[in-house]
Amino acid sequence: MDKLTNYVIQKKWCLDTIITFKHETYKQLANRINKSVSTVRLYKNELKRGNGYIENIEHKNTNDKNAQRYNDEMVLNLGQEYENKKLLASGNNANSSCNSYMSLISYHEKLKTYISYSQMVKRLKQNGFCSAFAYKAGRKEARKARIKLKKKGFGIKYSLDLELKIPKKKEVERKKTRLKYSFGDVVEIDGCTHYFVKNELWTAISSIDVATSKLLSIHFEKNVETLNGHQSNLEKMLNRYGIPSTIITDKRKNFYNNEDSNAVTFKAIKNLGIELITTSNSNGKPHIENAQNFIQMRLPLWFLDNKINTIQQANDAEESILKYLNQIRKSVIEPKVNHFRELNKERLEHFFDLEIARKINNGTVFYNGIHYAPYQNDQRIRVESKFDAKFIIGSDNKLYFRIKNSRYEAKKLQPNDMELYEKFSINKKLPLEVYQVKTLMKTVAAGYTFNQMLDAKIENLFKNKPDWDEQDKKLLKSILKELEDIRLNIRQTIEF
Repeated sequence: MDKLTNYVIQKKWCLDTIITFKHETYKQLANRINKSVSTVRLYKNELKRGNGYIENIEHKNTNDKNAQRYNDEMVLNLGQEYENKKLLASGNNANSSCNSYMSLISYHEKLKTYISYSQMVKRLKQNGFCSAFAYKAGRKEARKARIKLKKKGFGIKYSLDLELKIPKKKEVERKKTRLKYSFGDVVEIDGCTHYFVKNELWTAISSIDVATSKLLSIHFEKNVETLNGHQSNLEKMLNRYGIPSTIITDKRKNFYNNEDSNAVTFKAIKNLGIELITTSNSNGKPHIENAQNFIQMRLPLWFLDNKINTIQQANDAEESILKYLNQIRKSVIEPKVNHFRELNKERLEHFFDLEIARKINNGTVFYNGIHYAPYQNDQRIRVESKFDAKFIIGSDNKLYFRIKNSRYEAKKLQPNDMELYEKFSINKKLPLEVYQVKTLMKTVAAGYTFNQMLDAKIENLFKNKPDWDEQDKKLLKSILKELEDIRLNIRQTIEF
């Protein structure tokens, strides 16, 4: 044995003491070597079995690779890798929800080393590292270790500072109200804003079933949550499962309804036969709040591992995200009874249509500098009455015309599909929605058409009747010239 360990030196001294004072009682020997009576009895039995000689007094875990001591270099590499990954995924943002995106236990699950979790946490604290979710005492312990190592001259570089924050108060244990519900009875909806990818601020709008704690849908959008984002999330949930009995959500303007408001989404949800409950208190929808904390903690690392960098990629991977989150969340249970009602696709289409206040003239709408008309299979649809049509925007952010109970895509009005007065007004950039402009354009178009027709008729007369006398020719030409002057005068009046 080249170098004796502290354990071997101490045990050798204890055995020598027991042999020297072998006539003393167990209690006296225990006081002498500062060990328990059971340890003294154990050592004496070992000496008896070896007739006063023990061949190997090393610790039994000396050659066990799972119990070997880990050098500081290995622990330091683990701590630096943990901080670098946290910095890479969440960015260097002073945001409480973004700083604490990953726990040490999830980091330990991905390690390809045999170090135990408890040993890793202990050794990391000794080297000045701690979990992103560490409480004040844990951060303080790691901070003291950093100061101590710095005084000793160890040049360890840390990626992140340890911010000592007061932890949130523990919630009072709630009654398991979900036990009285079935799958589809109650659905909670909410959105959370978070730095999911580096320094990009995203909002994840999700829905969860209260009875099973199963995430039903999730939709990502940039910056803060919007009405269109909630529409897309609802559309995914309704298409996938059907209509729930009750929805609990925030007291947003599009959901909250009173005498002064005209919330379109509120009325649409009511028309689907859904009871809508809005609350401004997070305790009113605890299941979705808990799920959002889990989403903020797990998804940044999942995005990093799966190389998801854009919102489009995240929305395309919705099924994989839901499968991953529902698998690792321990509270999720499989539904036994389904109370979701079957979905009527036509009613759903009506639900996600938001009307845009624009006048419809002759089946066209002037919106954002462009004239739109309803089309189906690249053929323009004529509108019989402007009161039968509405100009709307769908949850896909595309424009549509709703004519009675049918919905048609709104496309830029093509020249081949325009009437003559429409071409005149668009070329001159005149607003067709103004009644006087429309009347003048129709007058100009009618005069132009009549003049062209009359000119062709007179020319045809001259060709078919060459025996016309000069007087008749002069008369017809004068009539034609007067009509042309009238048309030109109208054009000059409106500066067309």
